[in-house]
Amino acid sequence: MSNEQMELNIVRKAVWSYTRSTGLDFDDFDELCSEAYLAYLEAAPSYDPARGKKSTFIWTVVRNHINSLLKAKKEVPVDDEAIDMLVEEREELDPEQVVLAEESWRELFESLSPDAKMIVLLLNSNEVYINTDKPREARGIIARELKARGWSENKIWATFREIKQTLRMTQTKRKMRRTKYQNK
Repeated sequence: MSNEQMELNIVRKAVWSYTRSTGLDFDDFDELCSEAYLAYLEAAPSYDPARGKKSTFIWTVVRNHINSLLKAKKEVPVDDEAIDMLVEEREELDPEQVVLAEESWRELFESLSPDAKMIVLLLNSNEVYINTDKPREARGIIARELKARGWSENKIWATFREIKQTLRMTQTKRKMRRTKYQNK
């Protein structure tokens, strides 16, 4: 067995052990292995045999990389200004602003992927109660509902990121329109 094969086996064992001990989704095992192996390949030049065994080094690199991936998944910051834009009271808008807001919503919705549209439709349905005053709790409720519908963790969080990026782009476009409108 070559050194590379042995290192790959250690990476797989480390990911398997970490997956089992933390209760991660086994559907993502192959993807986690790939990520971990890439992380190891990037860190391999910094290995110093004087500091410890290679297997210990590999386990540490894999553990730290998976922890950073999980931390990145949990940290989905909320863009308060984008949310405020979306929940503006319609009574305060003049008819032209209502039409512009409806056009913005339509444009936003049409720009989303089918998965992201499914989340938006879930939010607008009465199937699940979601407290919008607590964004982290709301994300957790949505994630649990989607997981119950067979979605993987990666798919859920990738779709959340897509929605966030789309909201940011929409917000930027809206600011540009406002600036253009005010300059006239």
